[in-house]
Amino acid sequence: MHRQIMRIFGFSIALIYLASCSATSNNSTSNQVSSEEAVGSGPFFTYDHHNKPVLCWIESTKDFATSQLHYASFHKNKPRIKTVKKTRGLSPYAECMPKIAYKRDGTMLAMIHKRKPTPKNKFAGCIQYSLSSDNGKSWSPLKFVHQNTSVHIGRSYFDVERLPNGEIGVVWLDGRKKNQNGSTLFFASTEKGAGFENEIEIGQKVCQCCRTDLHVSNDNTIHAVFRDIIQDSIRDFAWVSSTDSGQSFGQPRIVSNDNWVINGCPHSGAAISSSPTSGKLHVAWYTRGGMPGIYFTSSDGASFEQRTLMDTNASHPQIIGWPNGTVYIAWDKRIDKKDGAFNQVVVSTIDHLGNRTTVFSTKNNVTATYPVIAKYSDYEIIVAWVQGKGENANVRYKIIEV
Repeated sequence: MHRQIMRIFGFSIALIYLASCSATSNNSTSNQVSSEEAVGSGPFFTYDHHNKPVLCWIESTKDFATSQLHYASFHKNKPRIKTVKKTRGLSPYAECMPKIAYKRDGTMLAMIHKRKPTPKNKFAGCIQYSLSSDNGKSWSPLKFVHQNTSVHIGRSYFDVERLPNGEIGVVWLDGRKKNQNGSTLFFASTEKGAGFENEIEIGQKVCQCCRTDLHVSNDNTIHAVFRDIIQDSIRDFAWVSSTDSGQSFGQPRIVSNDNWVINGCPHSGAAISSSPTSGKLHVAWYTRGGMPGIYFTSSDGASFEQRTLMDTNASHPQIIGWPNGTVYIAWDKRIDKKDGAFNQVVVSTIDHLGNRTTVFSTKNNVTATYPVIAKYSDYEIIVAWVQGKGENANVRYKIIEV
């Protein structure tokens, strides 16, 4: 009885807290970037060597027989769309989408995941990449990111980021250690004029089904977040960092002691960013440890603050820090109505005082999922998401003045 009373009390507090947040909805017209003739999915934002946003996404044939990576830079708010034909045959999956990264010298890197089930492992697969030194006009043959290329090993949920030395770093989940519960988190970086070398292990017993996130803060520290497996049953997020350009990483530390006990796959990773001026770290994630929903916390490097509930019945958060200390967080949430249910994308801010404002939400009764968010200019953000389901799914974007 006491536990039930506490649950009701906690739920009431959460509702009061969420209702107290300031909200201004802006669900005006968005723009479709994926082709009308294809199924659009897996949006992802990167920044080119001039720090301008580039949107990546998957386009699949209507029968889902083949898929490949598309990307767009923006000129006067209009997308310039290109295709990486070398990626044809990638495996489309929203939590393990293909990505592009730029070296400081302008060299482009496209990275994809391919599922290759075998009789020994139905989750087997590989991560491959291609390089372009002529602004995407031509691409090199695909190569493996990982040094171990055994066909029976599962590898997935990678993330890429430009490193302080101008090269590209990658983290991914790797199942080569079959004697442990969970995957191993690996890190590798490119060499000047070449591909990936010198992979190292930076995390053990990692949840196999949640995407990772890699981030470089203004002090040149490399950060990675991942869902850890603790005591074989708790799946909470951990953070690990490197101050020597990825040559070594410290011991993982727990972001929040949610104590989510689950023997299964949450399929929702965390997102990490930092405030460019203060250098303060920010993390957003989904958990069912306590009140289910999206949570947010910050850290000055010593420890993470008490978590803040951002929204219930929501998942797939993305996050960016702004120079004034404000943080922009995007997620999708399920809305149940008498005549059915739909998912809505929401973008909210939280400032250094904890004040919150909803600055954007997609239209009611139109399913929108898997948002991504990036800085577009000094006074604008750009948000992209998947709208619709199945063969009618497409990728859309909207530029929002902030």
